[in-house]
Amino acid sequence: MKKTTIVSFVLILFLTLFLVTSFLVVTRTGLVVLKNGANSFLGNVVSIGSVEGRLGDHFLLGDVHISTSATDIEIGRFEWDWHPFALFKRTLDITSCKTVNVSVQLKATDVEDQQDYEVKPGLSLSASLLPFILKLNDLSLEDIKLKGADGELLFELFSLHTSMQIHRDLLVVESFAAEAPDLGLTFHGNVETFKDWDLDLLGTWHLKGYGFHPSKGTFTFTGPLANPGVTVTLVDPADIRVKGVIHNLLESPTWTADLDAKNVNLYTWIYHCPEIILESVHGDMSGDFGHYRGLVLAEGKWGVADNLHLRSNIDGNGLGIIFNSLRIDRDKGSAVATNASISWAKLFSWEADLEVNDFAPAMFVPDFDGTVSSRFHSVGDVTEKGLEASFDLETMQGLFSGYAWSATGKLGLTENGIFSDDLKLHSEDVGGLAIVRNAGLFWEDKLSWKANVDLDGFDPSFINPELSGKISGNIISELQWLESIPAGFLKISDLSGTLKGHVLSGGGNIAIDGGALSSTGLSINLGRSQLLVSGVVEKELGLQFAVTSADLSELGKDIFGELDLRGHLGGTREEPRFDLQFSGKNLILSQAEMKGLSGHLKVSLAPDGVVEGQVNIDDGLLGGADLTSARFDLSGTREEHSLKSKLTGPEGVLAFVLEGKYHEGWRGKLSEFVLKTTGFGSWRQVDDSPVDFLEKRLGVKQFCLQSTEASADGTLCLTGEVNRKDTPEWFLTADLNAFQLKQLSRMDLGFPPITGRLDVNLEAAGDLNGVRLAAVTASLPQLNTLLEVAEGDYVTFQLSDSSLTADLENEQLGLNLFFRAEKGGTLRLSGQVADIGRFDRPLSSSTIVGNLTLDKYYLNHLSAFTGYGVETMGWVSSSLTLAGTLGKPQIYGEMALQEGGLELPYQGITLDNVKLEVSGNDSGAVVRGSARSGEGQINVFGHIDDGEDGVEAVLKLEGQNFLLVDLPEYTFKVNPHAELTLNRNKGQIHGKVTVVSGLIAPEELSEALKVSEDVVIIDEDKVHVSKGYPFYLDLDVALGDKVKVDGYGLNGRLAGNLNVKITPEEFITGRGELDLLDSTFSFYGRSLDIARGRILFTGGPIDNPGVDIRAQKVVTAETARDDAYTVGVDINGLVQNLQYHLFSDPYMDDTDILSQMVVGHSFASSSEAESSLLEAAATTLGLAGSSKIMDGLEKLLFIDDLHLEGSTKAQDVSLVVGKRITDDLYIGYDMNMFSQLGQFRVRYDLSRGFYVETRSSSESTGADLIYSFER
Repeated sequence: MKKTTIVSFVLILFLTLFLVTSFLVVTRTGLVVLKNGANSFLGNVVSIGSVEGRLGDHFLLGDVHISTSATDIEIGRFEWDWHPFALFKRTLDITSCKTVNVSVQLKATDVEDQQDYEVKPGLSLSASLLPFILKLNDLSLEDIKLKGADGELLFELFSLHTSMQIHRDLLVVESFAAEAPDLGLTFHGNVETFKDWDLDLLGTWHLKGYGFHPSKGTFTFTGPLANPGVTVTLVDPADIRVKGVIHNLLESPTWTADLDAKNVNLYTWIYHCPEIILESVHGDMSGDFGHYRGLVLAEGKWGVADNLHLRSNIDGNGLGIIFNSLRIDRDKGSAVATNASISWAKLFSWEADLEVNDFAPAMFVPDFDGTVSSRFHSVGDVTEKGLEASFDLETMQGLFSGYAWSATGKLGLTENGIFSDDLKLHSEDVGGLAIVRNAGLFWEDKLSWKANVDLDGFDPSFINPELSGKISGNIISELQWLESIPAGFLKISDLSGTLKGHVLSGGGNIAIDGGALSSTGLSINLGRSQLLVSGVVEKELGLQFAVTSADLSELGKDIFGELDLRGHLGGTREEPRFDLQFSGKNLILSQAEMKGLSGHLKVSLAPDGVVEGQVNIDDGLLGGADLTSARFDLSGTREEHSLKSKLTGPEGVLAFVLEGKYHEGWRGKLSEFVLKTTGFGSWRQVDDSPVDFLEKRLGVKQFCLQSTEASADGTLCLTGEVNRKDTPEWFLTADLNAFQLKQLSRMDLGFPPITGRLDVNLEAAGDLNGVRLAAVTASLPQLNTLLEVAEGDYVTFQLSDSSLTADLENEQLGLNLFFRAEKGGTLRLSGQVADIGRFDRPLSSSTIVGNLTLDKYYLNHLSAFTGYGVETMGWVSSSLTLAGTLGKPQIYGEMALQEGGLELPYQGITLDNVKLEVSGNDSGAVVRGSARSGEGQINVFGHIDDGEDGVEAVLKLEGQNFLLVDLPEYTFKVNPHAELTLNRNKGQIHGKVTVVSGLIAPEELSEALKVSEDVVIIDEDKVHVSKGYPFYLDLDVALGDKVKVDGYGLNGRLAGNLNVKITPEEFITGRGELDLLDSTFSFYGRSLDIARGRILFTGGPIDNPGVDIRAQKVVTAETARDDAYTVGVDINGLVQNLQYHLFSDPYMDDTDILSQMVVGHSFASSSEAESSLLEAAATTLGLAGSSKIMDGLEKLLFIDDLHLEGSTKAQDVSLVVGKRITDDLYIGYDMNMFSQLGQFRVRYDLSRGFYVETRSSSESTGADLIYSFER
């Protein structure tokens, strides 16, 4: 019974607990009960303002306050959502846990109340094996603030979101993202929660503020938690990588790391930092979480100072850096800092002892040619009140343009100015000294300066090498600007010494007080030059000044001549009077030169004041224009006045008159404008043109010029205005009407003879930033011109119905161009140009879109650009697409040449079926083309790009059976495989060409222009060819088995390989060997077989190869009716110096060998005619002894002349013998070696270059009158 009662009690108790728990967990009332209980029992620690929901699935707590001895925590809202029944599946499944608007306030504690805590050893990790799976789908914290005891915000977190799972021994972080005001990071990865707790986390971070431009990068944590490996990289705006290891993270953490960076521009990374570029950085660093140290090496540049090398040992913490050593080297200079440190404990401060050796200021100031060495101590602070710094110069010395100087003293620097009370500058070369006292330059509120300088033999050449000398004296100066009005004084006392080799003396003062200026006298003398100023400028004006110089070069650089200028400023401020007189000789002032200058100017600004002046220039040069004389006359009053101008020179005359009056600006008119030039023709003004020079506006209206050239009535009219508002604006209109283009031919502008009438209208408007609106129309009904093909030879080019329209608005230019060419063909261009019109934007960056359309456009006139080398026939019809930019245009489309082709007269071929396809891209264009010549074809493929040498074309040439040359003397069909490169500097072609077939017949050389056979040119001058466009050639030429040669008595086939090269500096060279195969050689009507034939090219000029040829005649015993024999000739040496050697088998004398070769039997049985032929053959071969035979024959026949004429190719070789009967009468006889036809010649000299010649034979009789001359 008792046991039953106990069981019943336990069941009732369990049931009660279950019901109570269910009540508390499942119902909203239960949640309220829990809140009230917590507030009652934990009221001093925890209080909850409101609750919603149920503890069993989703609930919300509002206005939660937690108080501890160290903190007060306020939570605006805490929200929980979970699946408790998942616990039965051994899973804690939390859908979301959100905390919003959390404020943590730290409390102040007294030191006496703080307890001493025993320092406990570091944490040790043990395996964490949860008995269930934890799923945290969304943990978020939003608007978290940490405040100090004084209420100051110490840290703020905008948001934190994470999603993770724990599976027994593995923590999986699916996502983690946190955002603070200037910092954010995200990561994901795994953590193994057993043994060493290995990390594998990968994330990104971004940063802005803290003095940095927005930055971002990546990081990784890998390895055991106690000693993880860490890699942090900065990706943008720099490339920095830190890789290291954290040691003993859970006990006494330290770290080591390597720092590497490349091409870091501190200007783009750190606010207000100058443009310092660290080209490479490496650091070996170590430390703990409060301290770091290491060696840093860097190379970079600062502005124009390149090749900077830095080495520093640093020791730092979160509040500053101590530089145990710091050294910067560049070339021979260096800067070393000791006892140096920087700190940002307050804001920013520094202190350092610096030693600079051979520092070159030119790295920052290019015109400073010298070096500086110095030792000084510097201390500085940047506080909320500003900058305060001092520089105590222990020593400073240097060289500037070869002049030595040194300095000692102290400089002070604040954010409002720089000052010094005792700075001494020494000019070492002459022992001079400058002491600067009470000096400063200040910029707070207003710009001002002051200085008191004592000079004692001081040489200012280290400031400017052109100011060498020794100066003594005292200069006191003060100046400040009060609302744009200067006030101050300059006092010069006891000035003496030399400057630029001239004696210097003087003294005086000038004072400025607001609008008043006064001087009791200021006189500066330098050599033969003097400046004088005295008087006052107050209410009453009385100021005299004079500048006189017998040699202006004493005063400055690039000025020469004599000048005398004197003036007086009088009257009152309201009605000032100005009187100036000047004269000069041999003046050179910048770009102007005048052998003579004289004039005067008187101006009174009283209402009825006189304005009068004159300027005369003799023999001058102004703006690059030569002047014989120039005169400007000014006359009138302030209210009404005029300026007459006339300039004359070798190039023409310019004259005009300006008349107007001054009232709140100048208004007038421009009239009598005349321009007569040798280069631009003669023009005169049609009507007077209003001109305004007002405070807010400048303008001219209807300024119209008409040509005064004979038969030319064109006019040019301009109207323009500039409105000088807050943002100045301008507009311009221009009209060119009925302009006769033939005037261009007379203007010496390089135009060919041209006729036509041009009309143009232009309207444009804009501001200082660019052209805002513009419209252009132009029409050219007819144009005729001559384009030069060669010197003195032209082709006619005609256009009709030509028009151009262009409109610019909103930085968009619309363009349309049309013209009609010969035979009705047309060209039409339409397009759009974007991002155009702004002056600060280069035209090359403007994008283009358009079309170019050719409709039956004949290309005959292109020979003007190609010369006679290429003659174009036929027409094209095509539509091409334009794209890209003006700097790098792109073109797409295809073109085919119809009803014609490209004739190449120098090669004797015509290219037909010519096709071209162009496809543009970002860098240029892809080109494809093809053409036929003869039965073959050539294909072209390549690209046109913007290369190192400008626009460059690279084209590959491929072809089959392409007829390359078809001339009487040469015919070739080839298979090319080559590459052609063309740019503005050179052209080059390289590759391989196989000659499929060909014929070489050099005895019938053709010419582009043939001279009559009746003309004999004596002593013709050599032609000197000037070097033009440099072209390089490197081709491997392979001869096929169908290349024949037929000329100079040679008939056969050529084979072999040859490398041909051309460079602009050398001849055409060849390297290789060609062989004569199946060949014969005709010699004086007899055919010889080529037993061996080699033509050798060894890299020399291609027209002078080596020759190794054996030509022979084999006579069989049957033919010889005796023993068989072989006779022939060996030909060796260079083409320009061949050697001939006769041979025979069996042995024979040379005369017999030659006789057997030429007449077919021995010399002993030769007739007199055959003997003469043999003598001629011997002479041709250059054989020794032939002259003796010739002499004997001449004595035997009593003749004066014996020679050979004609061509073996044409079988027209004749032996000619003759006798001069008298000085004027000649009788001769010639015998053709092939036809055996003979004829008599009789020639009689008529004097003065004329003579008569008759020829008589059995077949014909004729006479010629011949005239010969020398040129």
